[in-house]
Amino acid sequence: MWDNAPDCEHEEKIRFRDKTTDKVGFFDKNGHKIIPALYSDALPFRNNMAVVLENAERVCWGGEKYSDKKKCEHWSWKGGQTHLINEDNEILIENFKYERNLDWFSLKIMGTKGNELIRDSFKGTNGKYYSFINFEKEFKHWFESNFLISTNINALRDNCFSEITFWSNRKSDWIKKDINDFLAKNKKVLLQQMNDFRQGILSYSIQRYPIEPFIWRNAQNKQYFDLCENYKHWQNPVFDVVVSYRNKKGILELDAKNHFLFLKTDDGYKLISLGLKGEEL
Repeated sequence: MWDNAPDCEHEEKIRFRDKTTDKVGFFDKNGHKIIPALYSDALPFRNNMAVVLENAERVCWGGEKYSDKKKCEHWSWKGGQTHLINEDNEILIENFKYERNLDWFSLKIMGTKGNELIRDSFKGTNGKYYSFINFEKEFKHWFESNFLISTNINALRDNCFSEITFWSNRKSDWIKKDINDFLAKNKKVLLQQMNDFRQGILSYSIQRYPIEPFIWRNAQNKQYFDLCENYKHWQNPVFDVVVSYRNKKGILELDAKNHFLFLKTDDGYKLISLGLKGEEL
């Protein structure tokens, strides 16, 4: 069990917590201990790497130290060092500044830090630099240099998923439509949105979005879930572009917000869902 739910095996490894020492290690697929319980906490392995927390302590949100005699429902880790290790329990990066937007499967090991706009680099214990794509930087670059320049329906179609989920004001419900059917009926509205983006009429912010598994999970989308039916957010992040309009005085209208959801697929980022305030799709 992990955080009140069954933990899932990843890359033939699964976490365990030693109840005597309250430390975390890893078993292999046969239940053999391959990394001893040395760490305060750990994340699952991704691309043969795992983020671990060492020498931290549990502290209750009220400030008291967590113990067997003083347990609390809400607590956090305090102090300690975060490292990136490999499957042999070798520390690849000490004092690793963990960033949830890193694409673990985009790893490049280089002799120099590099200066790619969409990558974050970290100096390893071997003196080399471990470089990862930052999902948020990657998406922002794609959104501004690809999606926003869509000036016709064909360009827009190339940036959309095979089906679109949208909010119907008339039915007060989420509706799914094949992309060709959806674009045929909403071409004018969507192209106007693209034009408003380019003209600066719209202001937007970008944030990670937790996918709704009960809506999204089906046979067509099974590739986006692991064998424990957890959504693979570490490979296929979803971003919400939250859009606001400006009134005639140039002031943002706080109650007029549109939402565009994008999923990273094997073919790049694709629009999967949207809700337009004041527009009937």
